[in-house]
Amino acid sequence: MMNLFSFLDSSPQVPDSKRHDINVRTQLAGYLTGIRHTGLQKICAALNLPPPLEGRHNKRDKELLQVVQKFANESMSTAIQEAIDVAKSTDITVSGDGTWQTRGFSSKHGAADLISTCDSPKVVDIETCSKTCNVCLGTPEARAKYDQIIINHDCGKNFDQPSGNMEASSILKMFRRSEKKYCVRYVKYIGDGDSKTFSVLKTEIPYKGIEIQKSEDINRFGKRLKRALEVIKKDCGKEKLSDGKTIGGKGRLTDQMITRFQIYFYEAIRKNKNDLDKLYKSAQAMYWHKFSTNSDHHHQFCDVSWCGYLQAKKNNTHYDHTPHALPRAIQLMKKHGISDADDVSETSDQQNENNDDFDDDDYDDVSSTADTSFDSDETSHNNTDNEDDNNDDGNRQVEDLYYNPKSRKWKDSDEDN
Repeated sequence: MMNLFSFLDSSPQVPDSKRHDINVRTQLAGYLTGIRHTGLQKICAALNLPPPLEGRHNKRDKELLQVVQKFANESMSTAIQEAIDVAKSTDITVSGDGTWQTRGFSSKHGAADLISTCDSPKVVDIETCSKTCNVCLGTPEARAKYDQIIINHDCGKNFDQPSGNMEASSILKMFRRSEKKYCVRYVKYIGDGDSKTFSVLKTEIPYKGIEIQKSEDINRFGKRLKRALEVIKKDCGKEKLSDGKTIGGKGRLTDQMITRFQIYFYEAIRKNKNDLDKLYKSAQAMYWHKFSTNSDHHHQFCDVSWCGYLQAKKNNTHYDHTPHALPRAIQLMKKHGISDADDVSETSDQQNENNDDFDDDDYDDVSSTADTSFDSDETSHNNTDNEDDNNDDGNRQVEDLYYNPKSRKWKDSDEDN
């Protein structure tokens, strides 16, 4: 009697290969998640499945790498073409950032990338830096084949400078090869405010006769404002302000209120990125809105879309500032924190008339449904607080400051123009 066997594959085979699709995808997932072969072994053990063989796993790495590189290059080329179509020019805007394998400035490996600034940002180029090579490190153990290995291997070491220079060096390389690789020039760069990259781009000049322009990303800029207010709150501590109370607590400068200022600052930049004067005035609106009281209101910079006072005035109804205003003693302290961060011209597209279509919504996405209004009842002030605000001898009136559209700065009225 003849026995018949039938095999049913639960996963299709990869074309022109004996490998199954699920095995290839699992190996790729191991690299994308950082767990690699060791992590996959643990997962298989937990699922009571046989682990992938290490020898076969390593053998397929090179094959998988070639496929990944091929599709990565195709994706980046498509992203470049999309950026050209949006800008209607081969002079485009990119955003860049770097990362390291370990924290600090002692990492042996680092990487950087450039991203387009379309509505759907995509990676357009990548570069890696390595201060060591695994083959070179392991070669001395194989003394008999040392010379042959050293000559024939593709050395992974490509960086000899301090690790802190990896980001700037990598981005400079990508700028320099953009014309040859994609026939484009990166004429405007969006990066970290504390990065060395832009100074390197200005010094090295990747394109002859072209000065790279810089915009600071909104995420970093908003964090600068938040940190400034947090520092003020921390430095004040339990110290009594001019109204006899501390800076924190109910109805004062809470962490939630600081976050509210940060979110509004994001929105002010996004909505006015093409008009620098409006950008500055909108940034100042968050100060004067909270500075206002029932007896002394200053809403000349506010927008009716979110300002409860302007909405009430439009509808001929009464508006009470008490639940929403911050005590003036806090406002006078906070003004310095906002002033330190209000050089928002670095985030404006008005610096470059050719980049009016630039969209920076890919940075730190703040939901359009987020409550950016300062009229929400986060907390209420009691009557004593309100009286202290109105009777504060140290009140600084709006007339004491004026906005100079030429210098785009707020100054004391007694300062020279």
